[in-house]
Amino acid sequence: MDQPMRPFRDEVKDIILSILRTMLTNEDDVNVTYTAGSRTTVYKVECHPDDYGVLLGKNGRNIEGLRRVTMAMTTRFGSRGVIELPDIPKDESFND
Repeated sequence: MDQPMRPFRDEVKDIILSILRTMLTNEDDVNVTYTAGSRTTVYKVECHPDDYGVLLGKNGRNIEGLRRVTMAMTTRFGSRGVIELPDIPKDESFND
């Protein structure tokens, strides 16, 4: 991991976590981790399954907004920030 960027990456992670805890109902079940590459940092977001809908938002607006804010923060340092979501299990009741 690029040591000079580590405090910055930790700060971005904390900001993402703060935003998510404000948005989501099950704030204690929210977790953000990251994997750092040379130019890209992937922030993995995990939350309670009941909060997936809020996390995504109508037509993906919430997650898209969070991704844009993350890109704006990381671009300033010549880096790229990507938010990755866990696979969401499909509800079989929608297939009826």
